[in-house]
Parts: sequence; structure tokens; C-alpha cells
Amino acid sequence: MSIVPSSRSQAITWFTNRLAAWTADPTAIGLTADQVASLASLTSTASGSLQSAEQIRSQSKSATQTFHNDADAMRALGTSLVATIKAYAETTGDPSVYATAEIPEPAAPAPTPPPGQPYEFVTQILASGALRVRFRCDNPGAQGGTAGGVNYEVLRQDDQTGAFSFVLVAGEREFVDETLQSGTSTATYRVTAFRSTQRGDAAEFNVRFGVGNNGQQVVQSISPSSVTGRAA
Repeated sequence: MSIVPSSRSQAITWFTNRLAAWTADPTAIGLTADQVASLASLTSTASGSLQSAEQIRSQSKSATQTFHNDADAMRALGTSLVATIKAYAETTGDPSVYATAEIPEPAAPAPTPPPGQPYEFVTQILASGALRVRFRCDNPGAQGGTAGGVNYEVLRQDDQTGAFSFVLVAGEREFVDETLQSGTSTATYRVTAFRSTQRGDAAEFNVRFGVGNNGQQVVQSISPSSVTGRAA
């Protein structure tokens, strides 16, 4: 391993620290005065170059930070002016403002798709005899839950006969049906997500009860299509 540091700056320091001793009596260490003088000259030159490089790097960092500050200030003001131009175009109703300012005219917002179709129904009979139903529903344009104004219309048909009757409108992806009659053997539900004037595809599922809906617990998963499940 070399005793001279591989780092250029450390090598300058290493030789600088030894030049006084080497210059005092070069022949005592097997060198000539000219050799030591040449090393001293090169060490001085390298030291000066290092100082210049460090100064330039410091100036470059300062100049770069100044550039960043100036560019950020420009962007902040320019962005606010663009917002002002857009507001002026909207207020005046004059789309030619965008062309005059040489900025793109905002694209018309795409219509929100209708809500999705409920799926993965899970049921549970409560102690009161009511039926709790939870489900999932992917609604484009909504951020989960009922964001975007999505609600759920719930209809029910008892014992697979007659017309579907209105039960309730749920504001979440779950509901509790407290109108089931004791002794009902089968309940068919139709759940439809809706938003304003838009309606999604309805999902139907069946729940078959054991001996009445007498408070026993049921957990089941039903697909969006008409699938029959059994309640204990």
C-alpha cells in the first residue's frame, strides 16, 4: 500500500507537511536540492489549483441556488397570471382569450360514467330478526363510499312471488331490512346504484332462510348475478 494518500487534496497536505524537513537537508534522505525544489514548486501549484477549484465550486453552488430562486419566483408569478387569464376568459365567455395568450383552452370535462353494479353481498341476521346486508360497488368518478352522490335503491320480493316492493334508499354500501315478515322463506333483493339522473345496472340476489328469520347469524357472499344463498 502506498504511504502517499490517493486523494489529491490529502496528498497536497501530506507533502506540504514534509517539505520543510526535506528542504533542510535533502542529502540526508537521499535526495538532491533540485528534486526537493521541484516538488515544492509542484506542491505550491497544486495547492493553488485546489483553492481555485474550491472557490469555483462554491461560486457554482451559489449561482445554482440563485438560479433556482429566480426560476421559482418566475414560475409562481407566471402561474398566477395564467390563472388570471383563464378566469378572465371564463368570466367574459370569450374563448379567443386563450389563443391571444397562446395558452391551451381547457378541455371540456368528460361526462361521469353511471355508477357500477353492486356485488359480493354478505348477509347477517340480527337479534331483532332484521337482515343486515353489506356489499361492494365500484363507482367511476367516486372516491369510495358514496362520494360523488351515489346512493343505493333497495327493492325486495318475498317468497319469489309478486312484484318487487320498495324497501329503502341506502346512503352507504350496506343496509338493514327491518320489514321482513316472520316465516318468510325466501327474499329476493334488487339493489341499484344511482347518482342524480344516472342509474347503474341492478344486481339481484336471493336469501333463503331456515326456520324463519329468528335471529340466527348468517354470513354469505353473493355475486352480482342472480345467485341463491342460504341463511341458517
